[in-house]
Amino acid sequence: MLRAADGLENSRDAMLQTITSLKALCNAGFQNTLRVVMLMAFLPLLCGGVFLGTLVVVGQSSKEGTMQLLTAVVLLSDVLFKIVATIVTEMGEYLLHRRVTRAVRARGRQQHTGESAAGPQGTVVGRTTGE
Repeated sequence: MLRAADGLENSRDAMLQTITSLKALCNAGFQNTLRVVMLMAFLPLLCGGVFLGTLVVVGQSSKEGTMQLLTAVVLLSDVLFKIVATIVTEMGEYLLHRRVTRAVRARGRQQHTGESAAGPQGTVVGRTTGE
């Protein structure tokens, strides 16, 4: 009878570990799916915007006249600026994300080992006025 209870307890512990690992896998899968969806939503918008911007520039440059050509050059510079600004912004966001991820990981290791980023734990001296 005691062995049966121990077996049930061991089975329960194994099931809890399995459920915990499955939850972690589902959460990681959800995060990866969310990243893919965001990428799939971002790329068509970027490519469509570049295409339409280029189409406007080509249409404007095909017209005759100095002002029409100047307008085409300004539109082209605008399209190129938007492309470069988007690339720089995305790279900056990615690098910031990596930096924050590393900091969170380092802080988790420090808390796990009992260390503190600010040194030893502080001590409260004195009493509050409410006591």
